[in-house]
Amino acid sequence: VEAIREHGQQVPILVRPHPTEAGRYQVAYGHSRLRAAIELKRTVRAAVRTLTDDELVIAQGQENNERQDLSFIEKSRFARRLEERGFRRDTIMTALSVYKSDLSNMLSVISRISEEIIEAIGPAPGVGRRGWIDLAERLSDSTMAATVRALVSSAEIQAVDSDQRFRRIYASIKPRTDRTRFESWTTPEGAK
Repeated sequence: VEAIREHGQQVPILVRPHPTEAGRYQVAYGHSRLRAAIELKRTVRAAVRTLTDDELVIAQGQENNERQDLSFIEKSRFARRLEERGFRRDTIMTALSVYKSDLSNMLSVISRISEEIIEAIGPAPGVGRRGWIDLAERLSDSTMAATVRALVSSAEIQAVDSDQRFRRIYASIKPRTDRTRFESWTTPEGAK
């Protein structure tokens, strides 16, 4: 709001004609700029393009990627929302500018970590794909998941930034260890 008040709207928003209501538009991107213009009682500059649903989602994803460096978990949440809305994986990959394996990792992680835990940790911009994958693996153990659910609401965890919340939660649960003992067998010739 302050930036638009002081300098005006520098970048137009992108809209498409509403698919069912004549004379109305749907915002592809620029929601914050639109809210600021409404609050300031100013008209908003917009580019109008005819977009399919897939093109709309791709425009939103690419604008978000260019505008801000989204963290792995933020991209994963966006991917899940798109999948829940019925978008094909190739559309989601284009919207997020990721490869098939990256999208698979995102959707796997987001399906294995509860929304409660993700919300409590936050975006954790300093934590990459590997950290979230490891956390998801550790949380497959129900005991560890219960430990984390209890920990995320603690004042100690909530008092630190998102990256620190992730690190403290991650450190609080140890990976399962295989306690199987191995024996060496030796052939009559002495080979193990």
